[in-house]
Amino acid sequence: MDSSNKNKLTRRKTILTSASTVVLLSAITPVVPVFASENVADSLSPNNFSDVYKSNDHANAIRTLAMNGIAKGYPDYTFAPYQALTMSDALKFLGRYVEKNGDRFSLTPLDNPNFIEDNDFFDSETLKYANIMNRFALTNLTAQQLTERPNLSREQTASLLVHFINTLKLMDAGEYAEKNLEKITLADLDEANYEYQDAIKTLSYLKITQVDEFKPKEVTTRGQFASFLVRAIENVLENEYFKNDLYADYLFDDVHVAQDGSKIFGAGALPKS
Repeated sequence: MDSSNKNKLTRRKTILTSASTVVLLSAITPVVPVFASENVADSLSPNNFSDVYKSNDHANAIRTLAMNGIAKGYPDYTFAPYQALTMSDALKFLGRYVEKNGDRFSLTPLDNPNFIEDNDFFDSETLKYANIMNRFALTNLTAQQLTERPNLSREQTASLLVHFINTLKLMDAGEYAEKNLEKITLADLDEANYEYQDAIKTLSYLKITQVDEFKPKEVTTRGQFASFLVRAIENVLENEYFKNDLYADYLFDDVHVAQDGSKIFGAGALPKS
């Protein structure tokens, strides 16, 4: 292996841990995983989807979440990256993350959370993770609301993710965005419902979304959500430098040199998709 490839492989960071395992995830310079080729799947497995190609903007994020048991595909080895994200999908992704990593955060269960009873409308995983999310105030869904929200728009997804971050980190991420509004440039923010605009600005500030036009009314795809979630984990949830207002000094730096001379790679160094 030549030195350039060694450098790429070393520029990784640990962002997910469990009781017995430390999992390394691609961060600054993603290592291209072995997905299906452009035409035919090389080898099918739960982490190697036949419809996720190397050219897909969200391929690395999908692979990363799948390898860590957070995102799952379908029995035919597809992931459906362009398929609309349902509320059920989002609950499963987020719920699995909490299930695997909840002990990293100061989560307090509610005394009387909304509990969704077993019924014929939802599969067992949807019920399980909906109730986990409700139990820790990460959502507050009723069975009726879960039924009425089949697909999530991008603005609704922004609101869900920001609340998820705030609850896990015991913070108000929007405060960071408000202090740095000059660094947030979204051409179509006014197209979003007013109730979602702060959440969208917060995602932009945290570099969870990295586009100039957010397209708030469009439906979120499963692939887009995978990228949103990986960036939320890397930039905030598992970022050791996200501490109080100090993080504002790091977020927009490509490389920040710490007092001890070590280099901290900020979100500005992450690839766009």
